[in-house]
Amino acid sequence: MAKRTAMFLISTILTGSAAVTAASAAEPAEQLTADDSEAVSGHQVNEIMVTAQRKSESLQKVPISIVAATAEELVKSGVQSTADLPFITPGLNYTRGIGFGYPYLRGIGSSGNGPGQENSVAVYVDGVYIATKLSGTTDLANIERVEVLKGPQGTLFGRNATGGLIQVVTVTPPSSPEMMVRLGYDSYETATASGYIGAPLSDSVRADFAANYQYQGQGWGKNIVTGKDVNLEKKFSARTKLEADLGDLTTATLAADYVYRNSSIGATYRYLDGAVGFEGFVFPEDGGPYDIASAYDPRITGKAGGTSLTVRHEADFADIVSISAWRKSKYYIEVDNNLNGEPSAAGLADNKERQFSQEFQLLGSNDSGLDWTVGLYGFWYKGNQVIDLVGEARASEFWVNGRQSAESYAIYGQVTQELWDGGRLTGGLRQTWEDRTLEGQFSFGEPIEKQKASFSKLSWRLALDQDIGPDALIYASYNRGFKSGAFNAGFLQQTPVKPEVLDALEVGLKSSLFDKTMRFNLAAFYYDFKDIQLQQFINGVGGLRNAAKAEIYGFDAEVEFAITDRLNLGGNLAWAKGTFKSFPGSNVAVPNVDDDEMPTGGNTIITDDVTGNDIPRLPRLTATVNANYILPVGDTEGLEFNVTYSYNDGFYVEPDNYLRQDAYSLINVRADLHINENLTIGAWVRNLTDKFYTTALTAQAAGDAYVPAEPRVIGAAIEVRF
Repeated sequence: MAKRTAMFLISTILTGSAAVTAASAAEPAEQLTADDSEAVSGHQVNEIMVTAQRKSESLQKVPISIVAATAEELVKSGVQSTADLPFITPGLNYTRGIGFGYPYLRGIGSSGNGPGQENSVAVYVDGVYIATKLSGTTDLANIERVEVLKGPQGTLFGRNATGGLIQVVTVTPPSSPEMMVRLGYDSYETATASGYIGAPLSDSVRADFAANYQYQGQGWGKNIVTGKDVNLEKKFSARTKLEADLGDLTTATLAADYVYRNSSIGATYRYLDGAVGFEGFVFPEDGGPYDIASAYDPRITGKAGGTSLTVRHEADFADIVSISAWRKSKYYIEVDNNLNGEPSAAGLADNKERQFSQEFQLLGSNDSGLDWTVGLYGFWYKGNQVIDLVGEARASEFWVNGRQSAESYAIYGQVTQELWDGGRLTGGLRQTWEDRTLEGQFSFGEPIEKQKASFSKLSWRLALDQDIGPDALIYASYNRGFKSGAFNAGFLQQTPVKPEVLDALEVGLKSSLFDKTMRFNLAAFYYDFKDIQLQQFINGVGGLRNAAKAEIYGFDAEVEFAITDRLNLGGNLAWAKGTFKSFPGSNVAVPNVDDDEMPTGGNTIITDDVTGNDIPRLPRLTATVNANYILPVGDTEGLEFNVTYSYNDGFYVEPDNYLRQDAYSLINVRADLHINENLTIGAWVRNLTDKFYTTALTAQAAGDAYVPAEPRVIGAAIEVRF
């Protein structure tokens, strides 16, 4: 079945390629003059430059399936953080539990948390890998663009980019003075203030500073036990850059950032309506879908920050790049484990993490059509977590202190050679070595003996792309990516999981048609997924394990039309199917019932064979549609309208396929009156239809519970630029 489907998808790409070739041939052959080009420039699909291959290239020239958006496009679509990227990225699913971000891309992701638990979809900011899951949800303020690369990126980006990566590129200090102030307010009494200032300090030095503040006065719901608001957030972030020209050929950029967050969003677990929970508790009928019943008000308080230094020198033979980065984070979590309003059990976690990375790159090309990249990478990490389980249900306090460290080193290289006119072959290899250690102690025993594990993996990329017209190409690639093996430091699991490995085949088409007024891209893929890392719970205790095998296949499609210089329409679609080819011994939740098959509360977790089940968090169909129109209004620069529609076909949340998030549609709308080039007044609505859906859904021993996603939010803002 999979082979037949793959052949169908490949034939679809080839059929699309033939259509594009015909369309390219049908375009006018007359050359545009410079004046003509300027006249139609506003009536074209915007060209986006990306760094998916560690150098700046046009999105349409990179043989990788990529969704990229500028800062302006993100604001129009209502995307405020990486957790909102599914609005514009079909195939991307974002789970947000206990304040952490868990991206799943084409079904590849990770739900574990704690020291040393990293996502399978990597997050990079300005070329720096962010290891902690606390930073998996990153605000997208004061940025230039975001790139979402689909498929394993193990050659140029390394370990833990199994499913792909999310790359955030922040703004660069300007060469002339700039200033921006933005103030906003929304229907949950959320006041926001953002500011940016950048200017040259001398002929060779430029600097900027950006700050963002948010205070939410009203939560989406209440804790019916304590009476306090829940699902609310307060945060502050700041970022600064100093860029200096150290001669004509060398540039150094020093960056620093800091973020503080105090939030209960992602931590407000409650039982499903009608579900019987711990000790027979059923959530009261008069409680709303965003309310909870908890003896403890859940919260997560976190701080994170870091610095980086990037030095680039343009030598005769290549660009020499050095990226040095240090980061530190700290967070505290308090959640109710029983969710029934009784002070019987609470979970407290105090976590500290720090990382340092050093990367050296050589990027070169020559007149024979050869582009090459060579690099060395080192990564050092330490994390410490103290988990307390307290409450009336325990005669004495129980705690565990777990510490995990990692050292990872890699050498890599990738070359692209033009073999014939318009035909290029890309090949790349990366060898990674990693050492892990686990230490810790339970409250009832002596410290465990230090555990050590070492892993070594080779990842690669092989791709062939061919121009089939002046602005179109087809490509085929074979990539291998992996996620590092690890210990579970949360409960001192002394047997590490093995690295998960993903082999990916992809064929694709990229095209810009009709004088670049239309962009049309296709990609079809097949994944062979082995030793899948999963976190599964028994009696509230999380353990890491390797599932056996799975396969995933599907396709993506993207189209965008610049219909006029005022009207732009776009759409993305992703279809995928993923199943476990072999998975004996999986955790399976079975509801507890009495002799009359009536629920008695909670679930019994057993083991069973789930071979053939759908893999979790992979919707069969996801799609987005975006429309942007500028209406002329008097002497202003126009009233700009944007509507973004997003559809998710629903998905199972665990391998047992017991709980499922149903299909849902979301609509974001925004209107901005651009009074002049310096002043904009805007209003927006996120989740226009007030659709209820979940951002986390789980079946545990205590019962079936969920965390709600954002309801309808209405807001307005004013922005002034100087």
